[in-house]
Amino acid sequence: MSQNSNAHSNNVIDNVIGYALDSNFANLDDVLLHNLSFDSFDSIVNDFYGAQALLDMSNRRRLFHFILTSPVSKEMQRILDEGAETLLYYFEQLGHQVIMVPHDSSKTNCLNYHWHVVVNSVSYIDEQIMYDRYETYNAIINYLNQCTYARWNWSYKNTDYGY
Repeated sequence: MSQNSNAHSNNVIDNVIGYALDSNFANLDDVLLHNLSFDSFDSIVNDFYGAQALLDMSNRRRLFHFILTSPVSKEMQRILDEGAETLLYYFEQLGHQVIMVPHDSSKTNCLNYHWHVVVNSVSYIDEQIMYDRYETYNAIINYLNQCTYARWNWSYKNTDYGY
């Protein structure tokens, strides 16, 4: 699914979703999403903007992007797929649009199966905005640990992409 030029060029939403979908390692057959149209790249991006349209997002975090990954093991793909399905339900309950794209490997590691998780920071149910990175990630890990058989933890790397 390739990006089309659109009115939102050079925007973090376009860039992050574009990377997740357009990577050579993306497996588009297994994409998970909630409250998004999968017709085209533009439709997904426009859905994100639509949920934010009534709010002033100029100085707010527009999305959360994180990687769901695991150490290499025979069970790695099953564990990560279970985690992704669990997170889909989690964000559905909170009313956040989410797209999750599995990548079969990466440029530096052919055994690096992982999921790119991109979450709209605005809830379409009540327009509540996720603000705090640590609070958000801790809540996600707690939910994964309650609802799956794997034990999850997280590390935070601030790349400060402005989102």
